[in-house]
Amino acid sequence: MTSLEQALASILELIEKAKAAGNSLALATLTARKHAICAALAAPEQH
Repeated sequence: MTSLEQALASILELIEKAKAAGNSLALATLTARKHAICAALAAPEQH
């Protein structure tokens, strides 16, 4: 697993915790990070 994939897994766990806690600010921040990591993983140089 690459460092980006590890970061994504961590972010996904934190998103679930933020949802459970009702923390909308953290959820928005984490979702933005998730999108950035997904975009980086989808970049051609990652393949």
